[in-house]
Amino acid sequence: MPIKNPIIKQTKPQTLNSMLANNDFTNAKITSNQEDNLIIQDVTFDTCQFTDVNLTNLKLENVDLLDCFFEKCDLSNLKFRHLNRVIFKDCRLVGTDFQMSHFHNIQIINCNAKYLNLAMSDIKDVQIVKSNLTESSFIENKIKNLTLNNVDLSHCEIINTSLNNVDLSTCNIDNIKTDLSSLKGTQVNVNQALSIVSMLDITIK
Repeated sequence: MPIKNPIIKQTKPQTLNSMLANNDFTNAKITSNQEDNLIIQDVTFDTCQFTDVNLTNLKLENVDLLDCFFEKCDLSNLKFRHLNRVIFKDCRLVGTDFQMSHFHNIQIINCNAKYLNLAMSDIKDVQIVKSNLTESSFIENKIKNLTLNNVDLSHCEIINTSLNNVDLSTCNIDNIKTDLSSLKGTQVNVNQALSIVSMLDITIK
């Protein structure tokens, strides 16, 4: 099933301050950095475009994303709850927390997403391309239709997470921490297969 793109028809220039004042988080185009320590909680950003902004000084709680596009943004160490039809392109997602989220119809393209936390999330219809996910966490995930293309997964934790039918052949999986049940049915290249064998403490003669 193809990944659904964000549905963004009309947006208007806004600031987070004005959105907070009006309690309206829809149809916004945000292109400027925000004041420090804004507190945003129990809201859904719906049909919003963020371009070249640093959001790391926000304080978020119970924030969802629907039909949003982020380009050249810094969302490091922020925490989100549920996401549907969202694109992150050329973004910094270092330590961003999507733990226990619904992570549906998501595209991560050319992003620095080291230490990304997706533990215990429901991952469905997701594509990650040319991105750095080193030392990220995939623990007890439910996965359906995950595409990984040229992704650095080195030192990732992939535990109790079935990667059945997921193609890892273009990815770096050096020193991943995983278990046999997670890797069952995974597609890998020859060098990766040898690396996995060495993880299992098996000697090839």
